[in-house]
Amino acid sequence: MKDERTAAPVVLAPLHEEWNRLIDAVPRLVVHGFVESGKTNAVTVARTLFELGRDPSQRIAILSNTATQAQKILGSISRYITTSAELAQVFPHLKAA
Repeated sequence: MKDERTAAPVVLAPLHEEWNRLIDAVPRLVVHGFVESGKTNAVTVARTLFELGRDPSQRIAILSNTATQAQKILGSISRYITTSAELAQVFPHLKAA
């Protein structure tokens, strides 16, 4: 992941690492976090890319309180898949459908 403003690599905070550990351990986890805590980028975008990179045949639903927000998140995921050289190095078989 890249910072949207600086394009620097994103470094996960301990809370994001814990969220990912819990996602691995708990099949039906709900993550609640404060506004601007990185839920969308750390969990929804990055984790979705990771899971699709491991298994591109997976089907993942992005749900939000508005269709516009869900579309924005999907657009971000799509941009990473189609334009990120780093993502392509890690998951070369991950391609846009």
